[in-house]
Amino acid sequence: MHGALRSLYHRVRGSVDRPAPYEFPTSVFRVHRLLEGTGFTQITAVPLRSHPNRGPAGLALWRLLSRSARIRRFHGFHYLLYAKK
Repeated sequence: MHGALRSLYHRVRGSVDRPAPYEFPTSVFRVHRLLEGTGFTQITAVPLRSHPNRGPAGLALWRLLSRSARIRRFHGFHYLLYAKK
C-alpha cells in the first residue's frame, strides 16, 4: 500500500527522480534500534548533506538550515549507518 501511495504522489508531483522500489522513509533512530535488537554493536549514524527534490526555494532553505549541526544530525534526509556484528 505504501509503495502504491508513494508512486501516486510522485506521479502527481511530476517528480523527475522517483525513489527506487527498495527505498522507504523511516527514522534513523528506528533503524538503530532494529540493528541493536538483532545483535549489532558500535552503531554509528552519519548524516549526509543530501536533500530531497524540493525545488530551488526548498533547496535554499535546506542549505540554510543545514548549517546547524543539530539540524544535520537529527533532521537530515539521508544517513549512512555503520555497525559491527
